[in-house]
Amino acid sequence: MKLINTVVPDLPLTILRDNQFVQANFSDYNRLVLVFYPQNFETTTITTLMKYSKQINRFTAQNIQVLAGSIESAFNIYAFNEQTKAKLDLFADKNAAISDYFGVNDKGKCIHGVVIIINQVIKFVGVGAELEPRVVLDLFEQLQ
Repeated sequence: MKLINTVVPDLPLTILRDNQFVQANFSDYNRLVLVFYPQNFETTTITTLMKYSKQINRFTAQNIQVLAGSIESAFNIYAFNEQTKAKLDLFADKNAAISDYFGVNDKGKCIHGVVIIINQVIKFVGVGAELEPRVVLDLFEQLQ
């Protein structure tokens, strides 16, 4: 399925923000980076999220919001956040609707992926590779 330059469906999101669960939709965001990771509590996941957490001020300075998530329950994400204290909003995709849409669901487990959405239009989908935050910022700048 071709995703680039298509409007993202207004799927509901369960987001953990400041230790509180909130409901949102893709239409709530104008400049968004989605970061998909395999599973909570894995070393590579913690490393990836901490890299984004350390760079979050660079994203917010450009009015870019970052959401990181996986095919996990909201409560698993809450427990994971308690351990890592990452400064990122995390989303739970327990039913895998979001992961399926962006092609990162591999038999019930997320693979690494990054999606850039600008004004509800999908501009970039990278599946299967971890992208450093600085690379994502550069991509975002080029895609505007």
